[in-house]
Amino acid sequence: MTGPSQGQALMHNQDKPMAAVLAEQAMVDPVMREAMKQQAVYVGGHVAVAAKHYGHKGLMAFQDYVQQGPQGISMLCFVGGVATTALGIAGVSNLMGSVMDPFHYILNVYILAFGIATTCIEADTDQIGMMIPPFDRLAEPITRGQAWLHEECKLLTRLRGRGFFYLYQGTLMVTQCVFCMLFLGGLYNVLMGIVCIMVSCGMQPDFEGMAAQAGLGPQYTVVAADSSEEKPASAEAAARREKEASFRRAEGAWEENRDRLPGKACRELWAFHQQATIGDCNVPKPSGVFNGNAKEQWRLWNGLKGISQEDAMVMFMERLSKANIPT
Repeated sequence: MTGPSQGQALMHNQDKPMAAVLAEQAMVDPVMREAMKQQAVYVGGHVAVAAKHYGHKGLMAFQDYVQQGPQGISMLCFVGGVATTALGIAGVSNLMGSVMDPFHYILNVYILAFGIATTCIEADTDQIGMMIPPFDRLAEPITRGQAWLHEECKLLTRLRGRGFFYLYQGTLMVTQCVFCMLFLGGLYNVLMGIVCIMVSCGMQPDFEGMAAQAGLGPQYTVVAADSSEEKPASAEAAARREKEASFRRAEGAWEENRDRLPGKACRELWAFHQQATIGDCNVPKPSGVFNGNAKEQWRLWNGLKGISQEDAMVMFMERLSKANIPT
């Protein structure tokens, strides 16, 4: 005899579409759930397996917090940020101005803050990590700054939002004087703001060549964690074998296409591969002045401490897919 709870469940299922009923039944079956998890890995990359590592300190270095335009534009905007910071420092260092002209002194404080924000947003942490000591140590705090801006001021990490931000600070600067350093810096920021807005609207001017001639020469979505229900050993072993086979194929594709990958992608893939094949970083940081590539690779690998080799395999395959390398 069907009990009240079973009868209610049957009546409830009758009201549901057949697809919903089948989906609920599939989620109860541990074998089916494992198969669905593997499919999620192939479709969504390391989004699924990175759930347990969400917020992991090391993974911060692998995320793109700032929407990038063409490389030349980013470099030109970075130069504008450095120049604006320098102008702000020059204005703030005049302590007498805080007494004689407090309005313009406060304005210089804002200009300094705007310049620091611009420099942080446009900085390429991958290139900074390869600089000579001690400048290479700036890569981690700048990455944290970009992550904070992405969380608290997301508009500034979007290309169009940055364009309006540069336009605003530029117009603010040009109104303070005529044909002075502040005016020229503001005019430069206005130009960069217009360019960023144009690019965000689909226009692609060739500013990379301009940057080269000037000698300026580049998230993990939280997914519900799997239940602690024990999976059948056969399904788990089959899933592990399939993942390892996929990883070996990805390794082969990486070796074949390594020469055409950009430097940042190569360094990130190397770090994921080391974590997947060796585990946590077990070597000291390279020393020296002119081996920035090795030091940046070490920084990325060391940041993955605590991530299992199995999860690192999936992340390696996803990063390879992101680089448009078929496996």
